[in-house]
Amino acid sequence: MLPRTCLGHDSEEMLAILEPFDPRQVGVCLDVNHANLREDVLAATRNLAPRVVTTHISDNDGDDERHWMPGKGIIPWGPWSDTLVGAGYDGPFIYEVGWQKVGEPEHTLAERFAAIRRNAEELLLGGAWGADLRSYFLAMRLRTSRPRSIVASGAV
Repeated sequence: MLPRTCLGHDSEEMLAILEPFDPRQVGVCLDVNHANLREDVLAATRNLAPRVVTTHISDNDGDDERHWMPGKGIIPWGPWSDTLVGAGYDGPFIYEVGWQKVGEPEHTLAERFAAIRRNAEELLLGGAWGADLRSYFLAMRLRTSRPRSIVASGAV
């Protein structure tokens, strides 16, 4: 989903754009931060789930794109992940979070990855993302020697 003024800014418009295309060939990136600002994030996830091939995850306050670490804002991560994974999603969860604030020291890449890992482990092991996602990550670890399900991305 794209920012507010762009074409494809909510799930209904996105599905109308995608309708002529084969779902096996054209999918969407579900940007949870954007979806939460346009409509009910769970409804958007249910609507788009069959077309989702990747995600951008970050949190916000419901008013503006904040690109906060998941759990810092108002997005209901447990119900959201249960909805997406319950619909059969097995792709990546790409963190798209902002880091440096005015007056704060810059974080190293290692510090950023450590923060993402802590956040994912807290949400997964703490139960905030639900049993379906914990099972998904355990299955992914069994299938591969390196975790490939969480990717970091810096927000601009």
